[in-house]
Amino acid sequence: MDQRNWFLALIAYLLAAIVVEMDPGGSLLYELSILIIQFILGIYIITFPIYIWLSK
Repeated sequence: MDQRNWFLALIAYLLAAIVVEMDPGGSLLYELSILIIQFILGIYIITFPIYIWLSK
């Protein structure tokens, strides 16, 4: 785990949010899969700085 991965996860999270907002309807399964990916990335984005802080 490093800061580069954290920034990539943050960018992916923001892009997924844009995709969900721009989708005019689409498939419910598609939207749910994007939201699940956002949830996993969100956990990583929140816990990574805490992990770094506690490991010092």
